[in-house]
Amino acid sequence: MKNSIYLLVIIMALISINCSTEYVANKRYSKEDLYKNFNKNCSDRSIKITLTNDSSFVVPYGAKIFNDTIAFYNKGHNTIYGYIQLNNVKEASYKNHWLGMSLGLLAGIGVSAICVAAKVVPMTVQDGNPPYQDKYDYFTAIISEVPFGILIGSTAGWLIGWNYIYKFN
Repeated sequence: MKNSIYLLVIIMALISINCSTEYVANKRYSKEDLYKNFNKNCSDRSIKITLTNDSSFVVPYGAKIFNDTIAFYNKGHNTIYGYIQLNNVKEASYKNHWLGMSLGLLAGIGVSAICVAAKVVPMTVQDGNPPYQDKYDYFTAIISEVPFGILIGSTAGWLIGWNYIYKFN
C-alpha cells in the first residue's frame, strides 16, 4: 500500500511538470530575431500550427517564414506545398522529447529521493506496550525506490517533452 502511494506521488509530480520555452516578439526578441530563430529550429521537424480561430494542424516536414508568410514544405523534395499568412497564425510549437526525458529523469530521482526520505523516517508506535521504533534499511530503500523514480520520470518526461512555442498574435 505504501509503495502504491509513493508511486502515485511520483507520477503526479512528474505529470504536473510541463516545461516550455516561449518566443514572443517583444522587447527581448525583435520580429526579425524571432523569425530567424523559427527558421533555424523549425525547418526540419514536425510543427503544430495553431490559428487565430484556435483550430490547429500539424506540418510534418517543417516550416519557414518568408515575407510574413509561413510556408510548409517537404524537405526531401524541397518543394512548398502550402502557406498561410502570419497574421492568421496564433502560435507554432514543437516538442523536444530528449530534453523532456532528461528533465523527467532528474525529477524522478528527486521525487523518489523524497519518497525514500519519507519512508526511512523512523515511526514511533504505541499500542499499550512500551514505544518502539521501526528501523528501515536506508540502502534497501534507495535501491528499491530510486530506479522506479528514474524509470517513471524518464518515461513521463519523454511523453510530455519540452515545448518550444513561437507566439505571433
